[in-house]
Amino acid sequence: MGPQVERASDAHFEDRIGLIKTQPDFESMMILTEGEVVLDLKVPLHVISLMRRVAEMPIFLLDTKAGVIYWHEGVAPIGEQSLREQVTCDYPEVTSKLEADWRDNALAWAVPDSFEVLKDLIRNLDSFPTGSREVNDRWPANDTA
Repeated sequence: MGPQVERASDAHFEDRIGLIKTQPDFESMMILTEGEVVLDLKVPLHVISLMRRVAEMPIFLLDTKAGVIYWHEGVAPIGEQSLREQVTCDYPEVTSKLEADWRDNALAWAVPDSFEVLKDLIRNLDSFPTGSREVNDRWPANDTA
């Protein structure tokens, strides 16, 4: 695999092509990226993690059908202060209760807006690079949505 690239505090974008070559099966790959937390949530197969899962790091989930990136248990002030409109939906009507719960507990933007939110955080120095592959943020770890 290539070098890890970090773009959100404590999060590393995953090299999925490299991961496919090194993991023996799909479940092993899911545990590395989505982690046990997401497996417990019964996230649908068309929703994948963009990051390598490490304890206490953000979970970014890409819904490939809806074109939405979810920031699972994202930091509330980021959602409240963002200039980008979040995606909303009456999930209980279109999903199972378990799926509706994890979607409700996530910040959510369309894919282009998600990356603009991350860029805005860096521009506002809410998140700031501390090295070529590391980003820290000013939000307390326990200040979640």
